[in-house]
Formats: sequence, structure tokens, C-alpha cells
Amino acid sequence: MRTILILTAVLAVAAVASGAAPGKVEYINFDEAKIAVTTENPTCLYDAPNDEEDSVMCFPEGSELTLIGKIKKKVEVEGKEGYWYKVDLGTGDDYYVFGSYIEFVKSNTNK
Repeated sequence: MRTILILTAVLAVAAVASGAAPGKVEYINFDEAKIAVTTENPTCLYDAPNDEEDSVMCFPEGSELTLIGKIKKKVEVEGKEGYWYKVDLGTGDDYYVFGSYIEFVKSNTNK
């Protein structure tokens, strides 16, 4: 039991030292949805705000995405600093895109 507690403490300290937030990621929800277009071919979405897992789907350059929020803190992905944005695909599932791969177009006043 003591070994498990020590290992848990070591892992928690390592997560904090690496910049990973233990527990839930904090978000800012937009008052109204924002429209962005993808700027890379392909631009991939993930089911969590990180690129450590496999992408769940990808879109070609120029695809429109509806953004409904973002994480509170900037992070670095592939040498680029930015935010992860929450994407609304109308499925009820959460998907995320990294901000360096999109460009904002306009607000969506219909949402």
C-alpha cells in the first residue's frame, strides 16, 4: 500500500512539473459561437485538448468549424503556442482543434 501511495505522489508531482493540469481542464465558453476555417491540410480534431492521442477526424484546408469555447491557458503544440478550441459539430460530443491551424472568420449570431 505504501508503494502505491508513493508512486501516486510521484506521478502527481511529475504531472504538475510537466505543465499538465491534474483533473479537469478549465474552459471559457463563448457568449456566441465563432466561425473559423482550417488553414492546414489536413486539420485534425481530437476528443481531448491535446495531441497526445490519435486524432478522431480531419478536415481539408478551408473547412468551416463552429467554435464554442477554448481552454483558459495557452499551451505549446509542435513548437507553436496557442489555445485549444472546443468545436461544435452538432453531435453532442466534444472535439478540439488547436488554434494555430485555424483562422477566425466571423461570429455566428444564429447560435
